[in-house]
Amino acid sequence: MVLDLSLILMVIVLIMVYLLQRYRVMLLLNNQLQKQQDKIRLIIDTVPSLIFLTDDRLNILLVNVSFAEMFNLSVEDMIGQSLTKFISDTKTLLKIQADTDSILQKNRTEHGGELSLINPRSGETHYYNMSRSVFRNGIVGVITIANDITTLKHTIDRLRVTQNHYSDLVESSSNLILQIAPDMSIIYTNATCRKHLGYEPQECLGMKWSDIIGIADRPFAIKQFSRWSYFATQKEERWECEVITRTGITKTFLWDITIIWRESEFIGLQLNGVDITIKSQQELELKQAKLLLAETNKKLLIEQGQYRDIVETYEVMVKTTLK
Repeated sequence: MVLDLSLILMVIVLIMVYLLQRYRVMLLLNNQLQKQQDKIRLIIDTVPSLIFLTDDRLNILLVNVSFAEMFNLSVEDMIGQSLTKFISDTKTLLKIQADTDSILQKNRTEHGGELSLINPRSGETHYYNMSRSVFRNGIVGVITIANDITTLKHTIDRLRVTQNHYSDLVESSSNLILQIAPDMSIIYTNATCRKHLGYEPQECLGMKWSDIIGIADRPFAIKQFSRWSYFATQKEERWECEVITRTGITKTFLWDITIIWRESEFIGLQLNGVDITIKSQQELELKQAKLLLAETNKKLLIEQGQYRDIVETYEVMVKTTLK
């Protein structure tokens, strides 16, 4: 009986030692897990991105410091609240709810959605690009990582305004503006091609630039284009040539040509053409007038010489008669 009691006590001691070891191991693992979670939490709270976890009804289950600070709240104050309190745009909310349902049902990741939030402290609207995916770890929800793209969006908007302004200037210009692709085809022309060439802008697209160049200047244009497309040293050039309109009328254009290269690739040409037909005709007429004047002067000199000879002959005859 004493032996049985000793055995029982030994078994109890062994079980307690085992449980104590297990407890120590579990405590160590728990500490390591806690440290790892603290590290993850530290990373989450130090990134500028907004990170939040919501359930299927858009109730907030987890947020990082960046998201809480934006609304001047603590992380604890935000947990349990509805995301709808912080997003005022109804259209955005409906899309987020629809995306949440789809993500949970299909167990997929959604990239590229846009989120706009009004910062209550500054009153400014901030724009974010979202990446959303299913979160299943004891709780089920959708975790969202939103990166601030406000500066990028404003930059794009300014570029768009600048581009529209430039497009308006190009379209309203009285000059003929063309963009030529590496295969010499026309890929853009402004509206003044109706006036200068008689074509609608859409009709010009795909036409070869050489096809509208006058026959006499065409071989030189093809040769020059080949040179421009192979040598990146030259960026700009000015060239005068004849252009054939839709009705076959020939006009003279002075082109300011920009040769476009991107790194080591030839992109094409940007041409700004001015119709100098009247000026060329005037210069031609002036040249012809000068030639005519020179010819007339020459004839006058000849006639003056002949008249002098006649006078001298008459004077000789008079003198002879008087003698």
